[in-house]
Amino acid sequence: MVYRGLAAHPLLNPDLVAGRDLRDDLLDRITMTVFLEGREPLRSGAAFDARIAELRGGLGLPALEISRTVQGALEQLARIQAALPKVAAPAATDIRSQLAWLAPAGFLLTTPRERLQEFPRYLKAIEQRIEKLGRDSRRDAQLTAEIAPLETRYRERVKAERGLRPPGEDEFRWMLEEFRVSLFAQQLGTRATVSARRLGDAWIVRERLSLE
Repeated sequence: MVYRGLAAHPLLNPDLVAGRDLRDDLLDRITMTVFLEGREPLRSGAAFDARIAELRGGLGLPALEISRTVQGALEQLARIQAALPKVAAPAATDIRSQLAWLAPAGFLLTTPRERLQEFPRYLKAIEQRIEKLGRDSRRDAQLTAEIAPLETRYRERVKAERGLRPPGEDEFRWMLEEFRVSLFAQQLGTRATVSARRLGDAWIVRERLSLE
């Protein structure tokens, strides 16, 4: 029910709308992971048949891993959605905006496996943020102010690019998510060291690549 109720991305993938079937998208995600991601494009029917024959025996472990990750993430999403109505407006608005980009309708199809594996930590950071809000809402507002201009600039660029660089494949987009973890739930750790300064440097690189 949680997956089916996810809203479409605010800017991208208009074909991925609310009401999607979890089983169908999960099967597609597993297929993409095992047969397509990180591999040469399939250019013929013979190549397709050969890859299926070669890799079909390796479906079990990725399927189990992805299914468990997704199940856990959806349980976390359900808890967050249940808690949000009790959260003060500024923080609730920010969290809803974050989730609209992190877990829109069909996110299983647009999120690379390596990033999907990080969802439990990203969502745990949101849960811990909500827990802390009741004790120090002023601190939460200060932390939100640190990331807000960075995210606004990024989202405006994505809108201008019209999906030229999908967020799922954009390293800067995931640096923003890691920065949120470092701000609101530092004890969970990040994949790599991240800060406002490092994001600023990464933005310069991203802008340079956009011009090439």
